[in-house]
Amino acid sequence: MDIFYQKYRPQKIADLDLTSVRETLGEILRQKNIPHAFLFAGPKGTGKTSSARIVAKSLNCPHRDENGEPCNRCDICQEISRGESLDVLEIDAASNRGIDDIRALKEKVNLQPLKAKNKVYIIDEVHMLTNEAFNAILKTLEEPPEHVYFIFCTTNPEKIPETVLSRLTRVDFHRATHEEVMRSLKRVVKGEKLTVDKRVLEIIAQVADGSCRDAHKILYQLWLENKGKITAKKAQSILEKWQRTSPWHLLELLGERKTKEAVLLLENLLQEGIEWQEYGRRLLETIRDLLLVKVGREQKEKPASRLKDKFSYSDIVRLGEIFQEALQRSKTASLPQLPFQLAVISFGEKETAKKSSFSQGKVGKTEKKNFSSPASSKPQKENPSSLGKNSPRGGETLEEIEKRWGEILEVVKPMNHSVNALLRACRPFRLEGERLVVEVFYQFHKDQLEQERNRQIVQEAFRQVLGRSLQIIFRLGKKPSQENHSPQAAPVNNHFPSNNQKEEGGDDELYEIAKEIFGE
Repeated sequence: MDIFYQKYRPQKIADLDLTSVRETLGEILRQKNIPHAFLFAGPKGTGKTSSARIVAKSLNCPHRDENGEPCNRCDICQEISRGESLDVLEIDAASNRGIDDIRALKEKVNLQPLKAKNKVYIIDEVHMLTNEAFNAILKTLEEPPEHVYFIFCTTNPEKIPETVLSRLTRVDFHRATHEEVMRSLKRVVKGEKLTVDKRVLEIIAQVADGSCRDAHKILYQLWLENKGKITAKKAQSILEKWQRTSPWHLLELLGERKTKEAVLLLENLLQEGIEWQEYGRRLLETIRDLLLVKVGREQKEKPASRLKDKFSYSDIVRLGEIFQEALQRSKTASLPQLPFQLAVISFGEKETAKKSSFSQGKVGKTEKKNFSSPASSKPQKENPSSLGKNSPRGGETLEEIEKRWGEILEVVKPMNHSVNALLRACRPFRLEGERLVVEVFYQFHKDQLEQERNRQIVQEAFRQVLGRSLQIIFRLGKKPSQENHSPQAAPVNNHFPSNNQKEEGGDDELYEIAKEIFGE
């Protein structure tokens, strides 16, 4: 299935699919002094091994140009491209992870190259090495022989000891953008002289989810099935199968609150032989992309742009939390798909509970309105607690917002614990139409809550609880005291600061918590 990917594997820097990697490696290889140890880190299928072979050719090609590009015609380049060079060793750390394997490697390091100018060790999935193996190779990384270069490739750089990381020149590989996958596909179409609808390539680029290798696999399967012109109609069934394996499809079902279908999808993925750790990592990356688009980053022709309005900020936070936990549990689970299925159900139940709570809240407000006394409509003298009690657009009064303050805090908590802690020392002060003034009692709290990202969290919580958007304004007020705080003006529940309050969660403690979280 890797036929196209192997045939059109990049052979020089200019062929690499990722723009950032092309630029970074091009700059490094143009220098006279090239680092002796690299780390290529990123998801699978993004070109790490291909890039490592190109670097190996550049280090050894006797005819490389001023930009560091190998000629790809000499015997040395040809041997490295075929994986036959005795001076460029590709080692799978998953199979050679122990200290004995590394000791054997160290013994060979000082040997001179047989044919090429330099020896290059490409160690794939280097994070699989044991700690003892890393310690054994550390000295060699600190003082490598002049003719020896190391290129470590990994999908999990966080598992590499810091002592090793500090001695490596790191190049980060990311999932390819839509444009980068299209560029890679067009290279195959041109080389094979294929007739493919442009719409088919667009769909492949979307389904491949940033992996050029997967994109080439899909195109090859379509070519096998059609043996001629690949139209959107002919490609539909195959593309639908690949679409089901994309994490975006799972998020689409969750966005439509189709819990049953999402659980069954994960069961079907098991039948198709999905690798759950890889799927889980891709899913978390997808959730991150969704979050970035939600906060305003443009992402042309990505599913995130289509799905962003189906999820609130707290939805995205919860998705990240439950699937991160599912990924961890899946490592040791007897049924690796089960933690992901339970996460889906957990998210679905939370949504059901949220709708039920909101529905009950609407009924409560209707009853209150139906049984209110005519006397309640008489104008009252304004004071800080009663100003704006009636919204001009018929929304909640200040008193109702005060009563639901605890609900708002609960919504904020999973989105940001620090903002939740700060809000516990505040109180709603005045409602002015669609503007809610919230009273804050410390300048430090006010400064933190007025940061745009924190203000957006608070406003999103109000939108979820009240079903409408309010503009939140923070006002610095005087901390209530026994002398100047009358019972009439007292906060209506225990979420607000009260006179001489020293219980857990009080103002002074919250101030210290906030200082610790946000810094001075």
